[in-house]
Amino acid sequence: MSHFDTSSQHKSNKVDDTAEELERIAVCAASIRAETTKKLQRLIDEEYDRSRAGVVSPTAALRDNADKPELYFIYQFPTALEAFCWVKSMGAIKYDRDNWRKGGKPYHEYISACGRHLLAYAMFMLKMPGSSYYAPDTGCAHLAHAVWNLMALMDLNHPGMTRDPELYAKMAEHWQQERLRKANDGQET
Repeated sequence: MSHFDTSSQHKSNKVDDTAEELERIAVCAASIRAETTKKLQRLIDEEYDRSRAGVVSPTAALRDNADKPELYFIYQFPTALEAFCWVKSMGAIKYDRDNWRKGGKPYHEYISACGRHLLAYAMFMLKMPGSSYYAPDTGCAHLAHAVWNLMALMDLNHPGMTRDPELYAKMAEHWQQERLRKANDGQET
């Protein structure tokens, strides 16, 4: 009997040691990911600054990027992107891969779902009893669910409607002039 007790204690210690090791690995991985994200962001920012300043190699290929969005900005949101992908992955498990593309849902369903997740997030921020940062049916962040619903609404109900080109050009000019004016007045932060 004492041999059994010793064996059980030994297994319990191994489980505790394994759990502690896994926790150390998770902390280390999170630290590495955070540092990698910072380095990647720094590289993207430096490249963007060189590009905006017109610093390009004389042997660089020519490319017309006028009137095209700068998609690399999306990489400035690594946590949000990962959280969004977890929602998308759970949707593939819960419903079916790309089930959402079937469409047929009225816009108010996406807006309502988005609102419910934003409300759940607000309740979490207000520390209301029973609230959580994560949706109980998926384990994914409420904010990521809200973003998913807005993205699905836009792609399904408003495909191709990314901006008003005339208004965008007008406002881009306005805000560039405003930044210049503030810089000249010494107000830019």
